Amino acid sequence: EDMIGDIWKMLRNGKNILFRAPRRFGKTSLLNHIAKHPIEGWHACFVDLEGGDCAEKFVEKILTAMIANKSFDSYLPDHLAGQNIYAKTDTEKLAIIRNERRTIQNDWKKYAETLFIKAENTPEDTCFVFSLDEVSFLIEDMLDQKDDPENKITEMLNWFHEFRSRLQNIRFILSGSEHLPTFLRGFGINGRLDDLEKIHLNLFDNETADAFIFLALAGQKVVARKSEINLIRTLMGKPIPY
Repeated sequence: EDMIGDIWKMLRNGKNILFRAPRRFGKTSLLNHIAKHPIEGWHACFVDLEGGDCAEKFVEKILTAMIANKSFDSYLPDHLAGQNIYAKTDTEKLAIIRNERRTIQNDWKKYAETLFIKAENTPEDTCFVFSLDEVSFLIEDMLDQKDDPENKITEMLNWFHEFRSRLQNIRFILSGSEHLPTFLRGFGINGRLDDLEKIHLNLFDNETADAFIFLALAGQKVVARKSEINLIRTLMGKPIPY
């Protein structure tokens, strides 16, 4: 709860965020919670980047998340806005994505700017946050491609850095593994991440872990003594917030 509060404070202060933790620490769960429970005056969109392997897929993943989100229906590009696409079947949504794919592939940068323009220029007293989850997977899968992947990654990250620096109403949370910056440097790639506020998802402290164990058991109508809770925590090892 404290971390969620810190994240919203940073977003309200105009910060974009790099949110890192070892894998299986619960980053995705926390970002999904933020997307499902935005504070007043904000719309939030969770974007799963896993499975993307190029800049075009990066843009397509964002579009896919937006058309599935009811609160973004009126902020889609003109030819998609107001059609209640979020309420359509998965097959119908997939057909729309396929139809947009060629336009994205022709000029992904232009399409991306069109995708965000309504949200950025909204006259309402409204802000937007996009949680881009698993940036590390996207980069790793891009590196597996042929045809000079390092330069393509650099081009995408340079564009994204310049683009987000121009936005006033839109914020981004980039989520990745703990090693993301050093991983990029190892391939000679400047991730252009210096403008992002850094947040780490850490282990639970022992008191929080004990409370979690007690409440998890109590929810199943199981009563545990303090000594038993201590033993459970000892056997678990590191109290990962997952």
